[in-house]
Amino acid sequence: MDTAVSKYISSVKDERRKLYDRLEKLIYSAYPAAQASISYTLVRYATGKGGVWLGYWKEGVSVHALDAAAYRRAHPEVKVGRGSVNFRIRDKIDTALLKRLIKRAMERKA
Repeated sequence: MDTAVSKYISSVKDERRKLYDRLEKLIYSAYPAAQASISYTLVRYATGKGGVWLGYWKEGVSVHALDAAAYRRAHPEVKVGRGSVNFRIRDKIDTALLKRLIKRAMERKA
């Protein structure tokens, strides 16, 4: 693993790290060949032109560059932005839906 990626991931030692590891495992379970790199100060997991970013925030971990509106429709209790789902430590994750949204983002052509 790239040193900068390792440094970013290990920069947090609290409960957010467990959430990050869970989300990263979800990405790698579907895309074991995904390449991790630092992009826009976050970790980007990419396959070809598609990809998603994971980043820490004060209450949890965000997944960027996916269809956040779809997640909001299904789970209005979870904080979302225009292109990100911002999971708090306490949020329940709809793994099936998140996998579908990650798949769309990872297989994006442009």
